Amino acid sequence: MRMLQSKIMVVYSSYFKQERGLPVKLRLPFLYFSGKRTIVLWIFMCAVFLLIHTESASASASIVKVQEQGFSLKLDSYLTIIKDKDKNKDVYDILKVVESGANGPHTDPKTNFGRTDSVYWGYVEIVNDSDNEVTTVYEIAGRNEHVELFIENAAGDFTRKIAGTEYPYKQSGLKYRNIAYEIKLLPHESKKVILRNASLLVRFPVTLWDQDSYIAKNTRDALLLGITYGIFLIMFVYNLFLLLFLKEITYLYYILLVLSSWFFFMVINGTAFKYIWPAQPFWETRSYMFFNMVMMVCLFLFIRSFLETRKYAPKLDGLISLWIAYCCIGVAASLGLDFVTSRTLLPFINFPSLVFAVSIGVLMLRKQGRFAASYLFSFIPSFIGAMFYLLKQFGILPFNAITEYSLQIGFTLQIAFVSIALANKINMLKSRLIVVEQSALQSQKDLTHQLSEKVKERTSELEIANAELEKLSRLDSLTSLYNRRYLDQVLQEELQQHIAEQADLSVLICDIDYFKNYNDTYGHVAGDWCIRQVAEAISENCGSDGVVARFGGEEFVVILPRTDEKGAAVFGKAIRQSVTDLQLPHTASVKQTVSISIGIASGIPASGITGNEVLTLADGALYISKAKGRDRVTLIPSLTGKDKTVQIQ
Repeated sequence: MRMLQSKIMVVYSSYFKQERGLPVKLRLPFLYFSGKRTIVLWIFMCAVFLLIHTESASASASIVKVQEQGFSLKLDSYLTIIKDKDKNKDVYDILKVVESGANGPHTDPKTNFGRTDSVYWGYVEIVNDSDNEVTTVYEIAGRNEHVELFIENAAGDFTRKIAGTEYPYKQSGLKYRNIAYEIKLLPHESKKVILRNASLLVRFPVTLWDQDSYIAKNTRDALLLGITYGIFLIMFVYNLFLLLFLKEITYLYYILLVLSSWFFFMVINGTAFKYIWPAQPFWETRSYMFFNMVMMVCLFLFIRSFLETRKYAPKLDGLISLWIAYCCIGVAASLGLDFVTSRTLLPFINFPSLVFAVSIGVLMLRKQGRFAASYLFSFIPSFIGAMFYLLKQFGILPFNAITEYSLQIGFTLQIAFVSIALANKINMLKSRLIVVEQSALQSQKDLTHQLSEKVKERTSELEIANAELEKLSRLDSLTSLYNRRYLDQVLQEELQQHIAEQADLSVLICDIDYFKNYNDTYGHVAGDWCIRQVAEAISENCGSDGVVARFGGEEFVVILPRTDEKGAAVFGKAIRQSVTDLQLPHTASVKQTVSISIGIASGIPASGITGNEVLTLADGALYISKAKGRDRVTLIPSLTGKDKTVQIQ
């Protein structure tokens, strides 16, 4: 074997020396291998892989003798296998066949019968060849839908065990990934064990363990699965951070591919059935195809984005889009198909998908060069692993550790290699962009340097001018309230909005009583001071609920959006009381202090009403307040002007 491996490496080395005339050096293959080199490399690797791991079995009698501890026996060649084409035999019919000698031990190392409509039985007799009691474990590996195990008991009858993906996980015997049952043997006791396999894919990967060896084996399996799932988790987290940082959609498709592959392998390995949905055999029988098809969708989305087929190969991109749609239909169909139909259809979906995926890489070699070569290098492991897995399912290859885990090994390598290839592509694209960006940046710096001072100067001047204009255009210089110009603008906008929403709007006009006499008595400077005090009292009452503006002279207007007549009356009384509480002296007034009269127009604005019409209605209410003795609030409860006025003290 070592000589064969050496010859293979010599041939491989000679190939590359002859092709380029260069010495062989250790290089990153996804960076430097052409498509041709990539394919040749993987062919040689797989040849070595199969030569090292080819297994054989030897025939012996259907009796297995076990010792106290430390044994692990593959029962392939010990089993007497009986085909039940009509599916009508029972355990006693099988015993008769065995006792008659019509079927001897299974001498063919192939115990994988692939897809079949027949039921297969496997008979073996286990003998405790020691002086102590021995606990053995009868393990049935792989994904089986329906198996029955008949174990001879002390009464000479058989105890029946039923398990498989069609039944809840708790029926699988020992709580490990595979179906396994304990068989206890007294000193020198023998028991007949008969396995009935009625699955779609019939195989007999049966192993007999002692209890300690079986526990150790499952511990190793759990460690290996943990490493595999850990690689998926690392790739997921690492590329998630890259996605968040780079905002590159290819990373999103890659993350989805990692997640879907992760769940698919959990289904294959039985960990999903054990830990996630142990009591859902219905979903377990459909999850295999569901996650397989989701994985295919994510894979071709990633291929399409990574190789940029839309840009470089539009016709090929159209075919990929059709294939993605085809796989999406498969995702939906998987939820309604039973397990047998799903397992029957999957090879006819997966095999063309894998061939198509590799073909895409080959076709893109001329247009994408290194990117396509790195894609091929990372994808071929999963292609080869999938081929082994499919050939095992059809019974062409034997059931062993290599064929059973080939798909997972291939896809795990693909996930790791694709992540490296993706990072390599991003780095190469960044290197190209850096040159362009540096040139553009230098030009931008030159232009910016020339214009920066002028822009700063002009910006500063414009900011000052705009600030002054904004202040002058909106505010009253005496009270710092909004001015008449801004009031007209806001009132018209509010009217349009309230008419559209059919909401209540209230408008208040406030007038200082006997203000002309106040000016005549105290002077205009004191009059301005009085106006500011009243303006402040009105603003404090309204806060952020309304818009307060100086209407002109001693008059103020308050706009209260979405306020009905009751709310407006409350505001009006509060404003009148606040002005009264100022206790500003006014000897020319009847009350001897400054007071205020208020007119309110309130209600849902009539369609077509204008701001001036609303102010006229409020002014009419104000006129009534003054006519009734001032220092009071009058409300017209309609913005149509048709309703009667209401006096509010």
